[in-house]
Amino acid sequence: MKNQEKYNREFKINTVKLSRESSKSMSEIAHDLGVAKSTLYAWIQEYKEHGEDSFPGSGILKPCNEELYRLKKQLADVTMERDILKKAVVDSTNQCNTSSSLSAGDKNFKVFLGLSFNSLAI
Repeated sequence: MKNQEKYNREFKINTVKLSRESSKSMSEIAHDLGVAKSTLYAWIQEYKEHGEDSFPGSGILKPCNEELYRLKKQLADVTMERDILKKAVVDSTNQCNTSSSLSAGDKNFKVFLGLSFNSLAI
């Protein structure tokens, strides 16, 4: 199996422009440049769809994907914060967050947002 070569952005754009301006067939251009014909067609298609934003390279996101990445990261952060807060509420309801008056004799406690309150204090 042949190793797959990596071509830089400039080479791809120049190849696409050459294919538009040249009188040679796609097969001839692909053969002359040592590129598979299917690869050349894929580059042409990407350039038609994205223009100068084509072929961003490794680790560089297209503008439409940048916002998607940012929103996914924000969602993950907010989800993590929510999970931490949920765990904190569950842990705090298992602790003694109540106040009661021993002399009052009233043991009817009210719970509000994870905190218990004596009915006399309300």
